[in-house]
Amino acid sequence: MKMKVVTGAAGFIGSNLVAALEKSGDEIAVCDWLENPAKQCNLAKRTISHEIRPEDLFEF
Repeated sequence: MKMKVVTGAAGFIGSNLVAALEKSGDEIAVCDWLENPAKQCNLAKRTISHEIRPEDLFEF
């Protein structure tokens, strides 16, 4: 199984990309500022393996 990392995942394009990648069966890690409730709702129905804060991306 592969892992895919989506940056900007909580935005319009990123959340739709996560939805499409979910069908592949691979693990999905998202990177975005998820403190914003409006952005959180874009990913509410998605299965996400890891949430990465932008400042932690290079350590991941």
